[in-house]
Amino acid sequence: MSRIDPEPSSGGRPDASGSAQGEGTTAADADARLGGEDPLMFDLADGIVGIARLIQVSDIEDTSVAPLNGTEIIVLRWVHRHPGTTSGQTARATGLHRSNMSTALRGLVTKGLVERESDPEDSRRVHLRLTAKAEEHGRIIRLHWARVLRERIPDLDAEDRAALERTIGLLTAWEEGPGPR
Repeated sequence: MSRIDPEPSSGGRPDASGSAQGEGTTAADADARLGGEDPLMFDLADGIVGIARLIQVSDIEDTSVAPLNGTEIIVLRWVHRHPGTTSGQTARATGLHRSNMSTALRGLVTKGLVERESDPEDSRRVHLRLTAKAEEHGRIIRLHWARVLRERIPDLDAEDRAALERTIGLLTAWEEGPGPR
């Protein structure tokens, strides 16, 4: 595996040989630059933000996919992973204010991506589910993401692939697990 250096001048990007630029940076230098925070966590967050930029939904050229803003994407992802959730549960889990949640939900319903179902046991409660249209759009988006990443990530050897699979497992668990919401 190639070592990634947190030095901003290199952008933490490996050079053509696969080794990181600026390898002279010490852990103390990186620690001082980050005010005592763990450089690994900085690098993780920075890498996630960089990858997120690469796979932005707005870059999808398929005009059949409904345009979505960031808040709508957050809500759509939550409903996709938690079918039958309620508006309140979604707002709490995603950290959205109820007014922002309501606006996003209204937009998703208008776009035909989320449907509200009344709870048969409690008429005050409404459950959220993705529509078939949302499932299809999600499939197109996931194909787009895979295509973008396949273009950027070189062929992985078995060790790197296993490390990536472990990382995906950790990221998924961290997103779903305990912590501030």
